[in-house]
Amino acid sequence: MNRSALRCLYADPQPVARICGGRIETHDSRPEWLLPGSFNPLHAGHLGMAAWVRRKYQRSVHYEISIENVDKPPLDSAELERRVSQFDDAVNVWVTRAPTFLEKAQ
Repeated sequence: MNRSALRCLYADPQPVARICGGRIETHDSRPEWLLPGSFNPLHAGHLGMAAWVRRKYQRSVHYEISIENVDKPPLDSAELERRVSQFDDAVNVWVTRAPTFLEKAQ
């Protein structure tokens, strides 16, 4: 993963970036199904919820990690990189600064 690109997300007050296969891409489009979480750690429950959505709705699920959280201190770039690195390269992980579910939905 390009660490300098990951650090650039911290300079943007409203980052929205998709990380897949170690590449960071910015997008204006949003995924149809988004599973937010801290993923500390990524566990079978997260994967099971995504699998259920895939089976029931035949849609891919993207994961979302927010740099900021309403109840916790912001993630630093090393911690964000650690959490993102838990995902398989074929999985889409979005990084945002949306601390609440309302902001995530918008």
